[in-house]
Amino acid sequence: MNPIEEKLRTIVSTLSGGKVTSDFDSKAHIFRDLGIESTKALELLFEIEDSFDVAMPDLEYNDCEHLEDLVGLLTKLKE
Repeated sequence: MNPIEEKLRTIVSTLSGGKVTSDFDSKAHIFRDLGIESTKALELLFEIEDSFDVAMPDLEYNDCEHLEDLVGLLTKLKE
């Protein structure tokens, strides 16, 4: 597991309030399958931006539904 994915898993797990462990399926829908309320989408965005020191483009972030989508976007932004 790469460092980006590992850090994202921790962030998502924390935002779930303990409902999800960090070893969840990377193809699971972040909000629908993992039980994270959609109201946490903005909180997730801010946490990602702070943790990775990036500015996530809103449209691209909104297209991310799975962990693997976020990993791909962050990898692109960190290049």
